Amino acid sequence: MAEFGKIEVQQLTDHFDDAILGCEIVTVNEVLDGNNVAVGLTFNSSETIVLCIWNYGDELHYGNFATMAQQDWGATLRVSSKCYELR
Repeated sequence: MAEFGKIEVQQLTDHFDDAILGCEIVTVNEVLDGNNVAVGLTFNSSETIVLCIWNYGDELHYGNFATMAQQDWGATLRVSSKCYELR
């Protein structure tokens, strides 16, 4: 029971390489599973997906889209056309 309700705060930027940190993020898109449930987010430059974050197994994960898609989601993931533009 000691594990429940625990909150961890971590500085994620310490784990990213300079290529990711140097990219300008212009949009954020939802990543949907086969049931159209949002399971993660993509952070996008004007050219490509730079970074993904997702919750799987009650843990926050980050990495590229291929790494996120390797989780057992039960269906193929897709990036939603709905996006949020960052200004």
